[in-house]
Amino acid sequence: MTGSKKGWGGLYFIRRTLGWLTRTAPPRSPHDHSHVPYRVAGELLADYTYTATLTADGKEILRWISSSVQQITGYGSTELLRHNGWQSLVHPDDQVVIQQRKYALSQEQTHTCEYRIIARSGEVRWLRDVTRPLREPDQPRKFMLVGAVQDISTTHREKVQYPLGAPRFLALMERAVDGIALIDHKGMIVYASTGVATIFNHPLEEIIGQPVGMIWDPDDPDIGQSELDRLYHVAGTILHTIFRSYRSGGRTRWIEATASNHLDDPNVQAIVINYRDVTYLQDYEEHYRQLALTDELTHLANRRQLYQRGNELLATYAETGDTLGLLLLDVDRFKVINSDLGHDAGDELLIQLAERLRECVEPTAILARQGGDEFTILLPTAHAHRSRELAQRILDQMNQPFILRDQIIYLSMSIGIALSMPATRRFSSLLTEADIAMYSAKTKGGGIRIYEPSLSPAMRDRLVLETDLRVALVTGKLTLYYQPIVEVATSTIIGVEALIRWPHPTRGLLIPSHFLGVAEDAGLLGILDRWVLRQAIAQLAEWWHNGHQIAISINLTDHSLRDPELIFDIEDLITEYDVPADAIIIEITEYTALRDMATTNEVLNGLKQLGVRIALDDFGTGYASLTNLRNLPVEILKLDRTFSAGIGTKAEDEAVVQALLQLGQGLSLTVVVEGVEQPVQQAWLERAGCQLIQGYLLGRPMPPEEAQVLFGTHPITETENDNDVAAGIAETG
Repeated sequence: MTGSKKGWGGLYFIRRTLGWLTRTAPPRSPHDHSHVPYRVAGELLADYTYTATLTADGKEILRWISSSVQQITGYGSTELLRHNGWQSLVHPDDQVVIQQRKYALSQEQTHTCEYRIIARSGEVRWLRDVTRPLREPDQPRKFMLVGAVQDISTTHREKVQYPLGAPRFLALMERAVDGIALIDHKGMIVYASTGVATIFNHPLEEIIGQPVGMIWDPDDPDIGQSELDRLYHVAGTILHTIFRSYRSGGRTRWIEATASNHLDDPNVQAIVINYRDVTYLQDYEEHYRQLALTDELTHLANRRQLYQRGNELLATYAETGDTLGLLLLDVDRFKVINSDLGHDAGDELLIQLAERLRECVEPTAILARQGGDEFTILLPTAHAHRSRELAQRILDQMNQPFILRDQIIYLSMSIGIALSMPATRRFSSLLTEADIAMYSAKTKGGGIRIYEPSLSPAMRDRLVLETDLRVALVTGKLTLYYQPIVEVATSTIIGVEALIRWPHPTRGLLIPSHFLGVAEDAGLLGILDRWVLRQAIAQLAEWWHNGHQIAISINLTDHSLRDPELIFDIEDLITEYDVPADAIIIEITEYTALRDMATTNEVLNGLKQLGVRIALDDFGTGYASLTNLRNLPVEILKLDRTFSAGIGTKAEDEAVVQALLQLGQGLSLTVVVEGVEQPVQQAWLERAGCQLIQGYLLGRPMPPEEAQVLFGTHPITETENDNDVAAGIAETG
C-alpha cells in the first residue's frame, strides 16, 4: 500500500493541526470548507485517517474521519460520525484487540494493531490501525486520539499464498521504507531489510548475524527489562517502543519499533521487528512543546513556563536554602496608549519593550510575559539589593524614548519585588506578594516597591475585590439602579439615569466609586461599559413595551468614548431591542470630553447621527470653555450638585445657577439640575425657569421594579406622541 510510505508525516500534520493547536476549537463539520485542506492531506497519506476523544471512563468518541473510509467499509464518514459506529464494524473475534488498544492508549502509548472489519457488502477486510494519544493539557485524564488506517487485506492474502522465502514477498520487504528485521531465539539478527540499513546507517553485512542490541539498545530506560524478557519468552507478545539510536557518522535518531514474537509459528520462527525513523516527529514534538511555553507576541517565556520554572526553583531552594527573587513589572497607563494608538501599535510597543528588557536581565534570569502589559523576571539565588539594582536598571531604560510609527513614546513602570522565604512552597504565593508590592508602587505614582507583610491587608483586599468583580461580571451579579429625572412644571418623570451597583455578598451594596478604580487597573472598564449598555437598553425596551415611554441616561467611561466601535455596538443594541435611538442619552463628563477631544468628538458625532442624545454631566466643575461647549454635539447640560446645594441659603450659588440656566437657554440646551434634596430648592428652581431636576427629593436610585411603580404615579401626557416623548428630556427645552 502506498499509504505506508508517507502516512506518518501526514499523521503528524493532522495530529498537530486538529489536536494541539486547535484543541479548544469545536469539531468542524465535514462540510466546512476551511477543513478541506486537512481532510485532503489525510486522505493522500493513508487509506483513511480519523480523530477521536478517549474519555476517562474509556469511552471513545469519533470526532472526524476522512471520506475515503467509504471505499473500504462501504459506510460514509457522515454516517459513521452520526452513529459513532466504526467499532461496531470490528469482527466479533477481534473485539479483544480493540480493548487492548484502548488500554494502551489510556497509558499514553502509541498503539499499532491489526483487526478485521465486516464491510457493508459483508466482505471481511484486514486493517492496520496506528493511533497516537495526545493528552489534553487542561484535562489530564482525557486524550485526543489521532489515527491512520491502512487496508492490509491484500498483504494478509499474500502472507498465506507466499511463504517467507518467496521472491515476491522478499521483494516487498526490500522495497518498504520501514525497516524489517527477524530475530532468532538467541536474540541474533537473521534477516534485515534494506530499510534497516538506511535507518541505522550501517551496511547490512554489519547488521546480519549481530545481536539485536547493536541497533536496539536494551539498556534504553524507555524499554523495561521485564518487557524484553516477555517478548523473548512468551509467544504472541507484542512490544511497542520508541528508543534512541546513535547512527554511524550521524546525529542521534529516534526510532519507533514494533516487535512481535512469532518463534512458535512454523512459517516464521522469529521475532519480527518493524522499525521506523520518527526523529522528525520527536523534533516537532519538542518544537511545539517550546511553542506551548512561549509568548507568541514577544517570544519570551509565557505564564505557563513561568509557573513551571518558578515551582521547580522553589522546590530546589527548599532543600538548598537559596532565595528566589521575583520582579513583577506593569507599564503605567498602557491601556490609554493602546486605546489612543490602536492595538497593533500597542503590540509593536510591547515587542520593543521586550527587547529592551532582554538587554537588562542577566543570562541566568528568566524573563516572561504574564499577559497584557505585565512582565515578570525570575532571579535565581537573589537578594533584595540585587533585585532592586535590576529594577532600577529597568526604570533607567524606560527613561529612553520609544520610537513608534514616527512618534516618540515615553513609558514609566511600576515594579513590585518579592523574595521567597524558606517556608515559600507555592509560586502563586510569591506572585501574589509581588503583585501586592506592584500595586503599592502604582498607587504612589510608580517606581519600585519590595514586598513587606505590612503591605498585605490593603493590597490583598484590593486583589480580592478585583477577583470578586471578575466573578460578578461572569455570573451576572452586578445590577443597575435607576434615579428619576422629573419635569419641574408638571412633576412628570420623563427619564431615568442608569447607575451601576454591585450587591457584594460580604461588603453590601457597592457604588461605582468603590470599585471603578479596581476595574480600571484590571482592564475591565470596557467590559463594564458594554454590560451597562446592554442592561440599560434591555430595560428601556421592557418599559416601552409596558407603555412607559421614557428616556434613559447611561454613563460611560472615557475608555469606551474613545473607541469608534461604540457606535456600532449601540446601533446593534438599538436594532436588537427595537427601541428609539433618541430615547437613549449618553452622559459624558467635561474631563472625558476634553481629554482627547478629537477622538471623542468623532465618536459623539457618530452617535448623534444614530439619533442618540449626548449630555454633558457635572457641568461647571471641569474645564469646558464656551468654545469647546459649542464644538461638542451636546444637547443637555447637567449642573453638578455643588451648585444646587446652596440654593435657598447662599445667594452666590443661586446667582451661579441662574446664570447657567440662562446660558443653557441661550445655547438652546436643556438643563438638568442634580442634587435636589429639599422642597425649597425645587420651588426656587421652578421660579427660575429650570426645566428638569434630579435628586433624592424626587427619588433615590432604585431597582427597576420600584422605578416602574413611580412611572405609574406620574403618567406621560396623552398629547405626547412616540417620537416627541422619546426625545424626553430634550423636548422640554
